[in-house]
Amino acid sequence: MKKLYLFLLLNVLGCMSFAQNSEIQGVDLDSAVKILNELYSTGKDLSKLEDLSRELMCSTDENINMVAYSAISLTGNSEERDRLEKLLIDRFPNGYLARQLEFDKLIQDSILTANQYALRINDFYRRFAKRYFSPLKEAEKFGFNPLSFYDWSYLEVSKRFIENENFEFAIEYVLRTDSVSKKLENYSFVAQRLLNLGENSKALTLSEDAYDILNNKNVLNVDAAIVKRVNHIYLKSLIKTDRASQAISLAHTLYTGGDRTLFIIKYLLTSYQDKMAYREALNIIEDNVIHNHYPVEDLITANEFKELYANGGDSIPFAAYLSDLLLRADNNQIGYLKDQLINVKAKGFSLLNLENRLVSLSDFQGKVIILDFWATWCTPCIRSFPGMEALIKKYKDDDAVVFLFINTSQNEPDYKEVVSDFINENNYSFNVLFDEMNDWNKRIATRYDVEALPTKIIIDKNGYIRYHSSGTSSSIDDIMDDLSTRIEIVKTL
Repeated sequence: MKKLYLFLLLNVLGCMSFAQNSEIQGVDLDSAVKILNELYSTGKDLSKLEDLSRELMCSTDENINMVAYSAISLTGNSEERDRLEKLLIDRFPNGYLARQLEFDKLIQDSILTANQYALRINDFYRRFAKRYFSPLKEAEKFGFNPLSFYDWSYLEVSKRFIENENFEFAIEYVLRTDSVSKKLENYSFVAQRLLNLGENSKALTLSEDAYDILNNKNVLNVDAAIVKRVNHIYLKSLIKTDRASQAISLAHTLYTGGDRTLFIIKYLLTSYQDKMAYREALNIIEDNVIHNHYPVEDLITANEFKELYANGGDSIPFAAYLSDLLLRADNNQIGYLKDQLINVKAKGFSLLNLENRLVSLSDFQGKVIILDFWATWCTPCIRSFPGMEALIKKYKDDDAVVFLFINTSQNEPDYKEVVSDFINENNYSFNVLFDEMNDWNKRIATRYDVEALPTKIIIDKNGYIRYHSSGTSSSIDDIMDDLSTRIEIVKTL
């Protein structure tokens, strides 16, 4: 009893402190988020963030309480987080946190029988009804998603049923998805899982629903990645269920619409060859080798290509035809890359390298400089490094070309040691420079408009940026071909 009284007293005193703090008197959700973000972004005194979070807990607004809980979670103070968690569940037994914790428990429980699990799930949705969260919509812009939780949860429930091969229940729950965008995502995701398990007819039903929704004239502004995913899974479902005429028609529609995904190209090639439409098959190969920069071997084997050319080609010998095809592809690639040239003055910088020596951009005046912005946590960066190492070896005797690997956005306090160990363990010969890690505005990555990792920038001998691109292939040959061509173009400027 004494402990309870002390707990209540401390909360009252905290609320008195809250009332006396002019900065947060009459605080609303927007201002609460703003104050907490400002304190957290400084990263200097997390105790102030903890104090403010406790004071915000004196509000009777669940959204403001959740802002405070989220902020305290970011501080790493697990004891205070657990205290606020208990307080929130006591205050709002049907609220955000209670709902999430109960769902986490439910989704991890063993399924005894499909019917028993379905009963428990339905009981959960009755207890945490949508109508409770409708008045809390204001929080959605801050990531609490009071209602979109449900569409997400339907997919998670469906996954559990798929894991236990209860496919009918899996479909039943995913079909509860409400928003159009989530229907496209959830239906396609479950359809792909069903395809992987050989449940092709069930996959077709869901993927066809998603495809029909996507092509409804009232559905607008769908993300391009979702459009592609819906189309591809529907096409795969048609193929797996032997709907050949529909599959060929859809593949042709997607291809002529600009979708040059490899499996679509190969499916059309096979289809044309099966129908003995050899010239059409050759046209697809030529189009994708010349204009879409596909290596021939990615599309067709050497022997198959010879046989296809024998059936649908001209009188020119195959070797001469292939040589001309590759030359046209190279010329087209060079023209394409020349069209991408930019002309922006490179900003100077001086950074420490692995040997703690200061390296400046001006040290390499008159040379072509390749900047590779990267971090050890960046998976695409790491996958590109064998190709970058091969590229360095190719230009090791070319004094006119320099590679600088700028490590940026590394979060560890001992980041220099982390990076050094990574380079040594992989035996890379990279000239690594360390960007500013604390102040974003002082980072070279910021000054060079780096928005994603990896980003590669090529600077010409006169100090002007000529290429600025993010993303990368993991193929050594692709990296070598692409960057070598760019470097050779820049060397001529």
